[in-house]
Amino acid sequence: MKNPNSFIGKMNDGHEAFVEDTLGWDFLARSRENELFSEKELLEANKKIAEELYGKNLQSALWDNNLPEIKRIYNQNVVKNILEKKTIPQELDMEKYGIVVVRPELMDALPQCKEFLATHGLKTIFEKDDTISFDQYWGMYNIGLKFADPKTTLDFPTRTANYINLPCHMILVGADENLNIPTSDFLQTLKGKAGHCDETTLRGSLATEELKKYVSADGKDLEPDARIALDPIGMYRGLVDGRIASDNAHADADIQIMHYVGQGVHIPDNTELSNDLKILLTQDEIDSIQS
Repeated sequence: MKNPNSFIGKMNDGHEAFVEDTLGWDFLARSRENELFSEKELLEANKKIAEELYGKNLQSALWDNNLPEIKRIYNQNVVKNILEKKTIPQELDMEKYGIVVVRPELMDALPQCKEFLATHGLKTIFEKDDTISFDQYWGMYNIGLKFADPKTTLDFPTRTANYINLPCHMILVGADENLNIPTSDFLQTLKGKAGHCDETTLRGSLATEELKKYVSADGKDLEPDARIALDPIGMYRGLVDGRIASDNAHADADIQIMHYVGQGVHIPDNTELSNDLKILLTQDEIDSIQS
């Protein structure tokens, strides 16, 4: 790792330990060297890390497409244990606010992200360094797991590993001047698409600029010192190079593997904002927001 003290370096260290503990030293070494695992090997590894990250009950329910069991676990762990324990004050005008979570892979560019928001007329109302638990993560990205979309079992475990229990930064923003749309909707126009170069968006500019240095020239592999950090078992590489059959969601990206590794930020839309506020903030932090 060129810069072991970077956030990517820390992700690498954590993932190396996780992969070795879960799949063994030989698998770790082969993934680091980009040895081309077979589809069977990748799917078996994917299932093992899912069991480690989600627990056996949820992993089995996902692989069996057992929607009632998935909903039961979600309702207990996310709805009852997190969402129902917090309230949004009625006087809080949610249209004035938006949330940006700078994800672990983009933490080395946190100052640039904050500058980007300020340049677009957004002021920071509240911010904090944070780490996201699996249940928080599931609450933020519940579509894939909650509704048992079979495609998400391919990349969701790696996406989860790249996010939970790692440093990230949560920013609650408001507009400097009145908008004719909710602030969260304005943020959607600045979010962009991972892997699509666009200097007007966070993902298209900052995330692309920060993370493309870890991507190979053909856009289908990662540099050796970033493979474990960003794609610990090689699932993203397998999806992009076609070893794993998929819906080819990455195909139209300017940099294909960046479709998976280049998200960089989480920005909820107006319909998701209250949910994410409860997930990411304590009740005291919510109550401290002034309308």
